[in-house]
Amino acid sequence: MSSSNCRHTTIVVGETCRVERCSRGKIHLVLGDLSLCVSESSFLATATALGVAARRLEAEGCHGIAATRLLC
Repeated sequence: MSSSNCRHTTIVVGETCRVERCSRGKIHLVLGDLSLCVSESSFLATATALGVAARRLEAEGCHGIAATRLLC
């Protein structure tokens, strides 16, 4: 299968990132100029760790920007 046959579905767009799933089952995470392509299980483990870190930073008084838009 050539790369032109790979379709991407956007899962979420945030102010600083975008997450897509391709038709080959990989998750594409785009952070500015950085683009990562990982398995769903790796993405979920990383997203969980980032969520824990974000909650800890918020508990310390750091304030994030809630600029996430879920797409259907």
